[in-house]
Amino acid sequence: MRQLFLVSLAALAACSQPAESGDPAPAPEGESIACALGGSESFDSRCILERKDNDVVLHHPDGSFRRFLFYPDGGGLVAADGADSSSQKIDGDWLLLSVGGDRYRVPFIAKRRDDG
Repeated sequence: MRQLFLVSLAALAACSQPAESGDPAPAPEGESIACALGGSESFDSRCILERKDNDVVLHHPDGSFRRFLFYPDGGGLVAADGADSSSQKIDGDWLLLSVGGDRYRVPFIAKRRDDG
């Protein structure tokens, strides 16, 4: 009986081990944009901008991301997820987005009213 318990315990422990996959998740498709993450003062081009219908997803190098939606009037983006509020400023051809301690320099994306 004790032997059966130890075998069962070993099998259970093996099941709880995380699967080791040598394959990293595929990189998101999109364009590189400048971002300053975690309160950094300097921007570098290591984030990826992915456009999906009415969403814009900004991917961080560590795999995390922030999702934005177009304002109803098409004049900018608003954070769609999380508790942090977002702010934005148009600077020429750029939309400067800030959320929490993260900042992004995005090519200005104006959603035309006839886009749906």
